[in-house]
Amino acid sequence: MLVADSDFKKELSNKICQICEKYAPTKKWHVDTVIKVLTLSDHHVREQYISQVITVIATTPELHQYAVSKVYFAMKDNINQMGMAQLGCWLVGEFGEMLIDGSAKDPEGTPV
Repeated sequence: MLVADSDFKKELSNKICQICEKYAPTKKWHVDTVIKVLTLSDHHVREQYISQVITVIATTPELHQYAVSKVYFAMKDNINQMGMAQLGCWLVGEFGEMLIDGSAKDPEGTPV
C-alpha cells in the first residue's frame, strides 16, 4: 500500500477491511489490522469498516484498554487520516479514562 496509486490503494484498503471482517483469526488481530490499514490508506477506508471495528471493540471488553491505547498512539502520528481520527475520537470518548487512570500503556509498556 505504500507505493500503490490512489485508485488501487482505495480498492485494496477496503478489500483488506472486508476480508478482516470475515476471516480474522481473533478480534485483536482484526483491530490491529484495521488500525494498520487506517495508518497507510490515505483516507480511503469506508466508514462502514470503521463502524465494524468500533462494534468489535465495543462488544469485546477485554479489547477496550488495548484498543484505546493502541489507537491513541497511532492517532498521534496519523492525525491527518480521517478514519483514524474518527476511530480515535470514538475510543477516547468512550474509554479515555483508561488513558489517564494508569491502566493504558504506551508501546514500551509504561503507563500513560
